[in-house]
Amino acid sequence: AQDLSAASIFALVPNKTGGFYTLTGSGDASGNFTVGNVPVGGFWLHIPRTDNGFTTDNYVWTTSSDIDAGQLIVGRPDAVLATTPVTVNTNVTLTTAPVSGDTLLWSSPDAHRFGNVPALPSKNLVTTFPQNGGLIDSSKGDRGFLLHYTTSGLSSHILESETFSSLSETNGGTVSLTGSTVANSGSTTDPNIKITQFDAINAALPNTTGPTVKNFTLYDAGYPGTEGWPIVNPSDSSLLALVSASLNNVTADTDLGSIPFGIVSQTGVGYAQFEDLSSRTISSGGSTYILQDVGSVIVANTIPSSTIVPLLGEPTAPTVNGVDFLSNQTITSLTPQISWGPPAVGTPTAYELTVLNPAAAGVPSQVHDFYTSGSGVTIPPGILQANTSYVFILKAMLYQNSAFLTAPFRMGTSISATSEVSGLMTTSAGATAPSARMPRTP
Repeated sequence: AQDLSAASIFALVPNKTGGFYTLTGSGDASGNFTVGNVPVGGFWLHIPRTDNGFTTDNYVWTTSSDIDAGQLIVGRPDAVLATTPVTVNTNVTLTTAPVSGDTLLWSSPDAHRFGNVPALPSKNLVTTFPQNGGLIDSSKGDRGFLLHYTTSGLSSHILESETFSSLSETNGGTVSLTGSTVANSGSTTDPNIKITQFDAINAALPNTTGPTVKNFTLYDAGYPGTEGWPIVNPSDSSLLALVSASLNNVTADTDLGSIPFGIVSQTGVGYAQFEDLSSRTISSGGSTYILQDVGSVIVANTIPSSTIVPLLGEPTAPTVNGVDFLSNQTITSLTPQISWGPPAVGTPTAYELTVLNPAAAGVPSQVHDFYTSGSGVTIPPGILQANTSYVFILKAMLYQNSAFLTAPFRMGTSISATSEVSGLMTTSAGATAPSARMPRTP
């Protein structure tokens, strides 16, 4: 449960002048929230959500009066980040001595922490290294995992591991790891990836560079996985990657062959993810901004034993106030209409439109996410400012859980998404927004 007692919760209800009026709500420490006197019909529900200290500013278009705004996240949302790295000392006996190309990783998805371990050519792993991220707290169920990866062909997989479930760390402190690793095996995966089909979707996205990320990963979710798996950042080294393959330079359909693996956590299930992502470079005011993650991602908790193909294309023919979404333009309205058509491949359950001020990247108040199952978003007043440049990111999403109006962030165990980045949208100095006239009887 997330503490919403201080959160800004409100409903934006359309008025008859093309704008919205605001009905203010409130939340409590248990994650419940209420907005009163909302009329029948569609409205934007504004509700922030927090994951490990980062708050997202969400607007959900819905007609429902009873909404589950929860979402499955990785690890503990209350994990305490270390301001001074923890020092990790190891005296661990490995089952197999590392060879050239092997890597060792120290990871805790529970606490969002990780550390790269020096790979020594010996079964007796005696070394010291710094750990970044969160502090492991075994009293809250946190575990740490020492992982030994080996490489074969295009892929790498965990050869052996050891689990540490009795660690409690302090900021800038020291912990010691002792014991012996055990082999990870018992299952196999055989991913046959239709890379040409994913690349074809990327090729339809103009003004992009890439791929910047094209990889296959089989994750250990660490839990039974019945609610699904969030789309994750591959740079999050705290995640338990059982199998991975970097395919950035591969353009042909590729069968990675039979790869052994075992569930490291003993409590989880496997989730397979394939990404084929590019980037778009935006220039504004003498600065250059690189927008990542343009393209497709697919996730499922079915262990691949056959072909992996794209399930969803990009939204088609997007426009901003009737003008090409992908082109730079000046807009005279602070409440522009962004419209699009359905993808040529697949049928989305919802769309996400992100409004980003690139000059203020990294400031949560400058990023706003709009979610709808429709074919357009009219940006409400108060989001865009005059004489300012923005970038819009449009994503089509296909979730196994399609109850978008009542549970917009519950994904289910099968996920697919494809995104594209707009040109630079610059509001004119005299750009205006419609009035927010209140009705007489809400």
